Amino acid sequence: MTKKPERDPSALAGRWEELMLLWKLLFDSNVSFSLKLIPIFALIYLISPIDFIPDVALGLGQVDDIGVLLLAFTTFLRLIPPEQVARARSELSQSKEEERWVEGQSHHKEDEEL
Repeated sequence: MTKKPERDPSALAGRWEELMLLWKLLFDSNVSFSLKLIPIFALIYLISPIDFIPDVALGLGQVDDIGVLLLAFTTFLRLIPPEQVARARSELSQSKEEERWVEGQSHHKEDEEL
């Protein structure tokens, strides 16, 4: 009997961070419009009734949609100059750090006797 491979939760978190990076760069004014067309066309392909493999073929029809999205998103991120990607990553990490901390006052609570 083979053991099921365990899922790495950090892998899913990494994908979410990549998606947030893509979203940030998509609305970044320093990224050229022609590069922004890559993920836009991929999303249009996703909702288009014209597919390489028809969606009627359950499973296979969705695999080509996912493949086109992954290829487009990866290509988009690789074609953007590395310094712009690094800047966007640092801005995302800074905003993530700011969300963790809540401004306020701390109060010392006296030990209570029961």
